[in-house]
Amino acid sequence: MPGKKGSAHGFAVMDEEARREASRRGGLNARNNPNIHRFKAGSDLAREAGRKGGKASRRRSTKQLEQELAQMDSVFGKLDAIQASYRKHFG
Repeated sequence: MPGKKGSAHGFAVMDEEARREASRRGGLNARNNPNIHRFKAGSDLAREAGRKGGKASRRRSTKQLEQELAQMDSVFGKLDAIQASYRKHFG
């Protein structure tokens, strides 16, 4: 890329034909891989996978929220202590 030294790598430095060949090979590998899951529209398996994925992401965000609340409680506790000390010394 002009103007950005050292930033071009991977697909950015390949010519169009090389990019197409790499993409073609990746697509073939994906089609031939038995571990790749494909869901038909409206299938129960797809619904179940989506439900499980949604549960997992909500569980993580809830855990993160609990951690943030605990940190905020700690900060507010420190602020309360500072205010009490200020009042003690300065009325």
